[in-house]
Amino acid sequence: MREVRTGNYILVVPDDYEEKEIKNKEVATSKQINYIHVLVRELNWSREEYISFLERNFSVKSSKELSKKSASRMIELLSLKAKMTKTDDVIFEELPKDLPDFGSE
Repeated sequence: MREVRTGNYILVVPDDYEEKEIKNKEVATSKQINYIHVLVRELNWSREEYISFLERNFSVKSSKELSKKSASRMIELLSLKAKMTKTDDVIFEELPKDLPDFGSE
């Protein structure tokens, strides 16, 4: 038995578990891998940040090791992070100058 980290969880699995899973899983498509790389560049991540994210969240060191399902999940996460970091789409409005003082002292 050994421990396998998946995201925020640690699972205890038989030693041959991963070998069986690798044989049965479909690997990520080249389109998925390319899109992951586009999103990583958009986030301005270094190679170290990218690999750390892969290891921490998917227990792999390369996007080529991801399954189709994991690659889809990674794309969702990276897309969300990319949207959160964009400030050019946010409209900042000025606050009215005649706001009441609510006793902030």
